[in-house]
Amino acid sequence: MKKHLYIVSIGIVLITIGSILYLLYNQNKEPEYGNHPAETIGTFVHIKGKKSRDKYYVLVDSENEKQIMKMYLDDVKIQGTKKEDIPLSDIHTGDTIKVNFLGDIVLSSPAIITKIQTVTLLEQNSDADIDSLMKLVPDS
Repeated sequence: MKKHLYIVSIGIVLITIGSILYLLYNQNKEPEYGNHPAETIGTFVHIKGKKSRDKYYVLVDSENEKQIMKMYLDDVKIQGTKKEDIPLSDIHTGDTIKVNFLGDIVLSSPAIITKIQTVTLLEQNSDADIDSLMKLVPDS
């Protein structure tokens, strides 16, 4: 019986030492949360579905053209490069935008960005190949 008590006692001591070392190692690190402010920059694509309510927007990552993120921009503040408010109608497919959001992304196909705080128009690009951008979006 005493043998089992020694083993349990040594286990508790090792767990305690490990916990203390973990806390000491991580005490100066910033905590990571699932919904911290984030931003992404990419190409804007305007999609109109078959039904009137099926209107959404897609951000195509500029570094990896196959990574797309769907967004709904109702009631989202849209800004120009000088921080002036602009209407959503001033942003067109092919324009480069920056999306600031709270880090929430719904994993679906395509992924959906939620809790968008602002969208900033960085560059208007009227020379964009709209057909090739539309082909990247599933079910468009």
